[in-house]
Amino acid sequence: MLSADTPVSRRQHARSYLSLSAISGAGQVLARVLGVLFSVVVARALGPADFGVVRYAIGVAGITSIVVGPLPTMLSRYLATHRNDSREVDRYFTNGLALIIIVLLFTLIGTGWYVGGEPSGIVLGTLFVVIGLAAFNTYTELTRGLDAIWRMSSYYVVANLIQLVAIVVCVWGLGMRSVGLALAIYGLSFLVPILFFEYWTRSAVHLRPRLITFATMWRLSHFSVPLVIAHASYTIWLTLDLLLVQQRLSAQDTGVYAAAKTVVLIFLFVPYAVTTVGLRYFARGSKKDAERSLLLSLGASLVASTVLVTGIWGWSGQLVQLLFGQNYVSAAPPLTILAAGMALYTVYLVFETWMIARGYPWLHALAMTITMVMSSVAELILLPSWGLRGVAVGFSLGIAAGTLIIGVFYGLLSKRTISICS
Repeated sequence: MLSADTPVSRRQHARSYLSLSAISGAGQVLARVLGVLFSVVVARALGPADFGVVRYAIGVAGITSIVVGPLPTMLSRYLATHRNDSREVDRYFTNGLALIIIVLLFTLIGTGWYVGGEPSGIVLGTLFVVIGLAAFNTYTELTRGLDAIWRMSSYYVVANLIQLVAIVVCVWGLGMRSVGLALAIYGLSFLVPILFFEYWTRSAVHLRPRLITFATMWRLSHFSVPLVIAHASYTIWLTLDLLLVQQRLSAQDTGVYAAAKTVVLIFLFVPYAVTTVGLRYFARGSKKDAERSLLLSLGASLVASTVLVTGIWGWSGQLVQLLFGQNYVSAAPPLTILAAGMALYTVYLVFETWMIARGYPWLHALAMTITMVMSSVAELILLPSWGLRGVAVGFSLGIAAGTLIIGVFYGLLSKRTISICS
């Protein structure tokens, strides 16, 4: 494969970019299909009410991980930027990992306090989810920053395969069905594959404690501040709708809405695949290659989203019934609305990756904050009268506003009409 540092023609760039995206995309699709199947098994085994609790607990873990969740992104950005300097790679890896571990410890304490009133199985399961999400984000961003596309895709697939096999064995083989067990499997499945891959072949980074310095930690922390703000806004945008349904409607409605949210995860397959490859061109490629990569990413995301929206709008009822069963058929109306919102989010993801890689994380933070505020207000207004449809409309309106804003930011930057410090 061609390096991001090698001058190439437009055709060569497109061929290399699309072939790497295909590798990443295949892994994304397979892994996320396995993840959806995990949710399907849990939903069918536990029923809408308990499935709603599982999704609620995962949402809580996401909210309490607001600070630690986005920190690994600094790894991918700095490792990709300094990929050809092994000492700099080790320096940013060591300092970044130390920062992640420190914040994770505080996150676990906060999560334990927040869910302390729940049954012990749910508390422990939620803590496992927090640890698992941190491990997943860290290892994914590490391999992404090192251009280890094959490893990153394989890790994602293996993690979700372990997740699916474990829940199937427990539910259908051993007859064990509980919310706490489902949460524990979800969280721990992200840890086991890391040990396997690192034992098989070590990543091209080394922990060097002597390279830990206050200056580097401060630099990483400074870069991470807007990422934390963006991730906090993203987490609220992504989970507030489900939390509102949980608190203001019934447990049945929560499970139904969670099923719809699970289905629309398929929209992330293509944008995650192309932006995973695009990161290295955005971070250290030439301006021309960065622009080519952006156009390829946008084109692929728009085509895939158009196909998915058309399919869901035409067969939402049949799709929900096929995946989750007759008890979830009322998820079809909110699903069609959420599909439109997720289609817009695929475009946002491309611009977000470009902003972070080029050193403009504050613009991403501002756009995602606008998304969160718009969605929160709309959901609170529309839920009482429109129910699940109103929540879905609010979710989609927020990302429509955020996509417009971040697109305008990109247009201004590309024309060099504003100057922003990275």
